Amino acid sequence: MKGLRLMSSKYQIFKEVVETGNMSKAAAELGYSQSAVSLTIKQLESELMVTLLKREKKGVTLTEDGESYMPFINALCNAENALYEKRNDMNRLKDATVRIGTFTSVSRNLLPLFMYDFKLKYPDVRFTLSQGTYPEILSMTQEGSVDFCFSNSLYRTPLHTRELFRDPMMAVLPPDHPLASKKDISIYDLADIPYILLEEGDINTSLKAFEEYDLVPKVEYTIADNYTILAMISSGLGCTVMNKLTLSGLATDAVIRPIKENISRSVDLAWKQWNTMPIASQRFAEYIIRHTPERISDILAAESL
Repeated sequence: MKGLRLMSSKYQIFKEVVETGNMSKAAAELGYSQSAVSLTIKQLESELMVTLLKREKKGVTLTEDGESYMPFINALCNAENALYEKRNDMNRLKDATVRIGTFTSVSRNLLPLFMYDFKLKYPDVRFTLSQGTYPEILSMTQEGSVDFCFSNSLYRTPLHTRELFRDPMMAVLPPDHPLASKKDISIYDLADIPYILLEEGDINTSLKAFEEYDLVPKVEYTIADNYTILAMISSGLGCTVMNKLTLSGLATDAVIRPIKENISRSVDLAWKQWNTMPIASQRFAEYIIRHTPERISDILAAESL
């Protein structure tokens, strides 16, 4: 029986002996010694408390009891083969789906690169991306509607987390604003001019940045969309603070400057239970953890050029 897995079960060994009609031939086919095959058959006969084979000089044939057991042994062998074929499919991630909770800057700038590379190795894998605010995607992960998510350490969660990188916060100003001529902007200066706030839920990363310096920005607009905020800034309606990854690749007339105080947010990976996560999601999460440093370094360095 060609194509058996490396370690054959006693049922597979018995079936091979019956099919070849010879202990030596079966042993050669399976890569075992004749004595090992003979011992396995004796153990199986002892376990079933019957003699399964007639042993003669010309070879072996089934006894009457062996004939009775053979359909059940064939069924066990088929089930074992199906089980190991399923294992092989899972190792190849055949027909697997990776479910990810994410937010816009990650799904726009990081995930396409990761998914493309991952599918080169596992072409049959599928992805489902669920976008939302930090609280929304953490809730998705907790309830099991996604396998893992990207998050921010400002949000306390019972989930397991691992920081992937720090994403610098940048000042975003109208092109004709007096501060636009500076190479970098202090957060103290940003607190004194009209501010456009990105709606992020209960905890806001830019407001937390101001709080660290005992500052409260002059929020005049609260918007849920980054593109709208950039358009409003280009029109001179105010300033904001955005993360560098968010700004990556966005076309805008607004002026973008580093913040002197080197403020940043954490971007984390979060999951509920690693061991019960589907194997495809485990492997993709491992891939993300392993390759994020080089990927994010390339993206952020390109934005600095």
